[in-house]
Amino acid sequence: MANSDAELIQRTLDGDDTAFGFLVDKYKGAVHALAYRKTGNFHTAEDITQDTFLRAYQKLHTLKDWRYFPGWLYRIASRLCLMWHRNRRVVPQPLETVDSGHMDALAWVKHTDQRG
Repeated sequence: MANSDAELIQRTLDGDDTAFGFLVDKYKGAVHALAYRKTGNFHTAEDITQDTFLRAYQKLHTLKDWRYFPGWLYRIASRLCLMWHRNRRVVPQPLETVDSGHMDALAWVKHTDQRG
């Protein structure tokens, strides 16, 4: 018998952890697709999907209207993707602090990639 999201959420809040598993099964594909689309990395998308459901489980009691569960879940995933992008930003360094040998190696790799 298929349960509605509201029923599964209520059961989860009442302590039935298997009910949340049904929600995970229902939405994991869509959450992973969203994370993959935003990150471009399959494995990162898997990590973000797992983190999304962990956070959703921890904060489920804060969701006021259960009809908005899918949108709320996708919002969590989107924010985790944004955090992932922010953490990947390259911090600029003064040119004087960069090893010239390292810069030469990077230039060579770039040069050979363009020729090949």
